[in-house]
Amino acid sequence: MGKKTKKSYSAKLKFQIVLEALTSDKEDAEVARAYDVHPVSLSQWKRQYMSLTNTEFASIMQDKSKRIEGNIAWVGDEDHSPACIFRADVESEAGWPLFIQGRYNPLARTLTYALILKTAGRIYGLDLGKDHHNPQCDQVGEKHKHTWSENYRDKEAYVPNDITAQVSDPVAVWKQFCKEADIEHDGELNKPPPLQVEMFDEHEYL
Repeated sequence: MGKKTKKSYSAKLKFQIVLEALTSDKEDAEVARAYDVHPVSLSQWKRQYMSLTNTEFASIMQDKSKRIEGNIAWVGDEDHSPACIFRADVESEAGWPLFIQGRYNPLARTLTYALILKTAGRIYGLDLGKDHHNPQCDQVGEKHKHTWSENYRDKEAYVPNDITAQVSDPVAVWKQFCKEADIEHDGELNKPPPLQVEMFDEHEYL
């Protein structure tokens, strides 16, 4: 039996795969399978292509020129789940390639707003309705914010005191999230479309 030839990937394709892993809702293992890439290789590529220093992260968060133009509408999730999603570009005087992804699942009662830097992935985010374990193994509650660090990337989270709106009111949560993240939204976030409960098995999405 001949020796198996090691599959090679161009630098452009590696970057494309890494960017998908960082900006999609898919797990790294799922992205790796889709491209027939070993998960270890994907992790190595992420470290190679995507970097952000703590100083750069602080500059992004302290930049008060961050803004979103226009109204934002929720759309149905591509996986035909009861969740709805949106994506909104974030402009700034510094020109950081930023956007925000939102995801709301009224059946599972979960809500996520993630600030994503195209060259690093999620650098800041809010989750409501699901627990999280930090790299140090301490558990934070169902309301937590992810923040960037060079050591742990976006895997470390804390419980915020500035988010008081409930998961059932995504618009109110959005306003609090934007205020705390110093993002000016020149427009409105529309209310999510009503859920057609009869179309989904509640236990499947909890």
